[in-house]
Amino acid sequence: MPNDWTCGSCGQSNGAWARWCVCGAMPTTLPTPVSSATPPAPGSGKERSRTGWGYTLGRLFAVALLLLGLGPNPYGYYQFMRVVVTVVAAYSAYLCTEWDRPRWFWIFVTIAVLFNPIVPIHLG
Repeated sequence: MPNDWTCGSCGQSNGAWARWCVCGAMPTTLPTPVSSATPPAPGSGKERSRTGWGYTLGRLFAVALLLLGLGPNPYGYYQFMRVVVTVVAAYSAYLCTEWDRPRWFWIFVTIAVLFNPIVPIHLG
């Protein structure tokens, strides 16, 4: 890959997303991104995808459900909360793959697995 960098200490080839080598050394120079000199024009389809209000409202709704879930509620509420949180977390994980965010991808996958309504994982 053109954005990979080689560690000066051990010679290990590292990916562009790596902040440090497996030996613990940091890169002396960061790789230059492969892109044009000017940023892409809005609406060209090459800029970072914006998800719009629907995704933002979905995340806020999931957070509100989780906060309301701290109080006493009927069991049906918790089933509905599991579905909403799982869908939002799974979609967030998908967006993390599109945006090249591997650490956040695994965080959202873990949330989706913990809150999945098909095979519930009881934590308490």
